[in-house]
Amino acid sequence: MTDDTRATIGERYCTATESSNLKVGERPGDIDMIIAAGLMPDGLAAALFRLQVEYDGVRSEHRAAEMKMRQDEAKAKAQQGEGAALRAEAIMAESEQSALVAHVLILTRLTALRDAKERFGAFALKEANRRRLLKNDREVAVIAGRVLDVWLNPTCRHCSGRGFNGASHRGELQTLCRPCRGSGHRRDSIGKDDAERNFAGHLMMQTDAMLSEAQREIARARHQINEAKKAIASAALDNA
Repeated sequence: MTDDTRATIGERYCTATESSNLKVGERPGDIDMIIAAGLMPDGLAAALFRLQVEYDGVRSEHRAAEMKMRQDEAKAKAQQGEGAALRAEAIMAESEQSALVAHVLILTRLTALRDAKERFGAFALKEANRRRLLKNDREVAVIAGRVLDVWLNPTCRHCSGRGFNGASHRGELQTLCRPCRGSGHRRDSIGKDDAERNFAGHLMMQTDAMLSEAQREIARARHQINEAKKAIASAALDNA
């Protein structure tokens, strides 16, 4: 979904909304991105796009919370002497609770989350029926919610996507990240059994496909806007 080294279309949209130059000119500009996004048909794809845009705005806060968790894990591992295991366990319990609270608080600030969650939940139920998934509506809703959560933030919080913990350049022993089993991502963590995991994988692929389609729609709209501006400019020259 999100490439950490390349700006997503949501991030480019965020940049456009914060631009100080929103004048409509002959050349492509930030206002074109805003207009193109506004022309996107309302639906699940549009809801997912809006949700990603909002999450891109708080991504740095999520990363800060995850960094704090990794620091706490290092502190827990460094405990020595009598009672070290109990101290380490207490540090991790408090760290995980703090990270969960931070995660929930960040998500509650996403105004697009409710609409996207409702639309995605309805979509998940249809897909569950179509694929004859033997799970009740509540179980399907839980899977859908987890898919949205991981879709927004797919990187493993414990290893920052590296698949291992420990820095060899600091003389630390590198160990496989147990929460993600070395994969570096959270996608495999969804579901209690093979049926749920397979269904979650299907929903994730569908989500990625819908966002890609939304991006293509925005790109097509931007192209149409640019072509319209060229036609207007050309007509203005002909009438001059």
